[in-house]
Order: sequence, then C-alpha cells, then structure tokens
Amino acid sequence: MVGSKQNGDMKDRDFEATSGYTIDEVRAAARNSYGYKPNVVLMNVGTNDANQGLVNGAGNRLEALLNDIWTADDMSKTFVVVSSVLRRSDAKAESNRKQINEQYQTMIRRLQSVGKRVTYIDIDIPLNEMTDGIHPNDVGHKKMAIKFWYAIEWAHQSGLIAEASPFSPTVGTTCDKKPGQAQYGGVTQRGSGDDDGIYYHSSKEMGTIWSYTSEFDRDQWFFARLYGSRYDDIVGWWYAKETLSFATWKNNGGGKFSKVSDLDTKLFCNIRGIWWVDINADGYDDFLCVSPNGDTLASINNRDGTATRPPTFTKIGMIKGNVGYAQDRVRWGDIDGDGRADYMIIDDSGNVHAWRNSGNTNTPFWQALGLRFTAKGMGDMRGVRFEDINGDGRDDWLWVSDTGATTTWTNSRSCKKGKPGDGLNVAWRQGFWKGASSGPTHAGVGATGRNRIHFARIYGEDSFGLLPKADYVYLQSTKQSDGRFKFDMKVWKNIGGGSTKLKADGNKFCNMHGHADGRQDYVWTLSSVFKVDIYANLV
Repeated sequence: MVGSKQNGDMKDRDFEATSGYTIDEVRAAARNSYGYKPNVVLMNVGTNDANQGLVNGAGNRLEALLNDIWTADDMSKTFVVVSSVLRRSDAKAESNRKQINEQYQTMIRRLQSVGKRVTYIDIDIPLNEMTDGIHPNDVGHKKMAIKFWYAIEWAHQSGLIAEASPFSPTVGTTCDKKPGQAQYGGVTQRGSGDDDGIYYHSSKEMGTIWSYTSEFDRDQWFFARLYGSRYDDIVGWWYAKETLSFATWKNNGGGKFSKVSDLDTKLFCNIRGIWWVDINADGYDDFLCVSPNGDTLASINNRDGTATRPPTFTKIGMIKGNVGYAQDRVRWGDIDGDGRADYMIIDDSGNVHAWRNSGNTNTPFWQALGLRFTAKGMGDMRGVRFEDINGDGRDDWLWVSDTGATTTWTNSRSCKKGKPGDGLNVAWRQGFWKGASSGPTHAGVGATGRNRIHFARIYGEDSFGLLPKADYVYLQSTKQSDGRFKFDMKVWKNIGGGSTKLKADGNKFCNMHGHADGRQDYVWTLSSVFKVDIYANLV
C-alpha cells in the first residue's frame, strides 16, 4: 500500500484519497503518489462530479488521469482498476452517476482495445449499506473490497500485473521512522540566519465600513470564512417560526460586503455554542455547535457558494464528546497550524488543554496533547480567544478585556521533545504594541462589552508566504427610538507583524557550487525579503 496519506489501524495503511474531490482534483492530488511507482492502482472517483452536476466530459477527465499514471516514471505498465460511481440517494446525483458510468465504460473499452492495462468493475451497493447516502458502511466496504480483489486476481492470472518498480524510500511527504536504522553524524554546521522577532502590533483605523439595523441585540453576529480562507464573511443568527437561519453578507474584498441569501447549516444551535472553524483543512469554515455539556456537533461546508447564494452544509453529527468541561470552557482553534481546528478546554486555573484534530477526512481523529498553555493571571476566562493574529496559520492566545483591550501571546513551534499525551510543544511569546515592551497589543475601544469585539480577515491582506492577518472589529450597537438596534462595524486593519519565522525555517541543503561528487552546501533563506546565504561544503 502506498500513498502520501495514512489512515486506519493496519500496519500498512498508506493511501491517496481526499473526501469531496472531483475527478480533476483527484488528478492533481494523485501526483503526490507517483514517486512510489505502484504497479496496481484501485480507483473509485466521480461521486463528487455527480453531486455537482459535472457530467459532461467526465470520461475525458478520467482518461486524462489514467494517462498521467501511465506516463509517470516507470508506470507505463501499471494496472488500473476503475470502479463504477456508487449509487446515490439523491435523485439528480443518481441520474448523473449513471451517465458518468456509461462514459467510463465506453472510454475503458476503447483503451483496452489499444492494449492499455485497465479494467472496469461494476460495484452495486444498496442504499441501506450506505452511512449517509454517499459513503458505504462496513458491509458496503467489504463488498467493494471483494470486487477489487477479484479484479486483481483476474489481472494476475492474465499476466497484466508487472513487477513493481523500485523506488527511493525517501519519496513522499513523510519519513518512515524505524528505530535503530539511523546513525548520529554529529554537528555538521553552526546555526545561522534570522527570525522575524516577536509580534508587534500596529493598525490603521478604517472607520465604519458596514451598518445594519436589527430588531434584536443578542450577540447574534459572527464572522466565518464561507468562501475560502482569504476573507471572513458576516453571518447573523436568526430564529423565527421554529426555523434557524443566518443572514449572510459576502466579503468582496476592500472592506466591501454584499447581501446574499440566508444560510442554512442543517444544525440547530443556540448562540452561546456556535463556532465557525475549519475542521477538514479545505480552507472553508464549517459550522460547530457546542452543547451545554461540552459535546460538539458539526455541519460541513460544501464549498458551493456563489455570488448570490452562500454555501450549503451537510450535517455529520457529533465529532467530539466532552471531557468533563461544559460549554463555557470549550475553545476551538488551530493549535498546530495544519489547517484543522483543534479542541481545547480551559481548566479551573485558566490553563488550556488541547486535543489535536488529526483527521484527514471530514471526521476528525483526536490526539491528546495535554497542557498547552499556562494561565497568565488575567482573571476572567471569558476573555480567552484563539485567533491567528499574524497570519502564520497557527492560532494565537488572546485575552480580551471588557473594554476590548487585548493581550497577545503568539504561537510558535519549538524544538522541545514531547511524549504521547504531552507532545507538540508550543513556544509562546508575548507580543506588544509597536514600540512598547509591555501592555496589550490592542488598546481597546473604551466601551464595555468584550462580546462586541471580533478578530476577522476583513481586508485579507497578507505578506509573502503567510496567510491574511486578523483585523480588529468593533460592532457598536446603538438603540434607536423605535426600539431597534443599529450596528456599526468599525474596523482597524492589522498592519503589524512578527513571530512567524524561526531561524530553522530557512535551512536548506543544495549543491550550489556544482561539486562533482554531489555533496550539498548549506543554504539559508529568508523568503519574505528574498535573502539567501550560502555556506560552501568544503569536506
């Protein structure tokens, strides 16, 4: 089994697949595994093309993927098993998948006629063996495995499976760790380079950029990355006639928003339990609901929003049971920078304990990380937030006072070795206002109500190699003479920076001097200013 990903509890558990991908996206991702030079490829692809109505040209797109495989190094004789697109409960998707399967069969018969090593298998799994109308349950997966196995056996007996080509064990994005196989080589070079120091905040006042008058003032406003990771959009909780929906304004960049139709998350939740975070690392925020006892349920962003309509959502149910702490102690944030939100709780002393989201599909798997942040004696847990203030992809610890003044400790990697249940050590560094050496990074707004302070990617401006930084948002509420409430969104654009790079980030090795024996030189780079230092290997 080969591939750039791992899952399951088998010893040999490598694979290459991503839930939600269309044929073209699978084609791009498949390149991660060509270096392994597999001699057999099992393929089930096209469900998401059927879901999205991408019927025309599906056979051509799959043929392009097959040709990529056969033209990769040492893979011209790779045997490919293409399965039918599985049955769907949705009537339109079911009709689409039948048309796609017909295209597959026609295309594969043509390829077989010219000697290509490929076969098509028809897998017919009834809907009662699907978990959600899309994915098979254990019984369904067993049927899939049997069909694939029969195809492999037939190909072997027919002489269609070639010997696997050798490949370098270093191919791929991860290292196979095998105890006892390494040799210590000693210190080979002294450390060098620069980092970008601690975080210093600075901002530019942008004034009021959005206003809305509502019948209520009940902390109903949220910011969510509905259309991708660059911008946060505005969503407003609304419950009427036993129906929950979210009024939605799409962020068009430059501080401009446009009203789109209301959003339905398919999951009811009271305001206090709502979190908009990305749990599957696709760059789009999903909808989480933390129940009063601390359990968390989720609904996945289907990434199908348009200029006039927000994305749809698919409810997947509970993703994290509580660990003995109630709703008000739960926080969600990306502690390790892998794009997936992690689960955290605040204990009675204000310390933060984390569970890493290590899933590679829409369903997370959890790894206990233990104590990840030690309380700073701020005195009120309600002020604790996790936001990526500097754009390095790792959420930082913020404490917001009741007047909006914000204390910041940025999240950086460290070289300290961890252990199971207490790993992924974080080096926390306090940031300050530009030019200061103490105090908060954000001065606040002088008015009471930390619940009106938000951190969001309003302007979506980033630096080279980084994500957009979080801007400071104050939703000022003014009660009108008719009893309604006018909300004015005041924004301070984040123009601060720092605490995104470690010196080790610049380490590279390359034969820069063209040594005849191939030895590599030590190269240190700082990408933000395109600086390169080269240390020749003279040994």
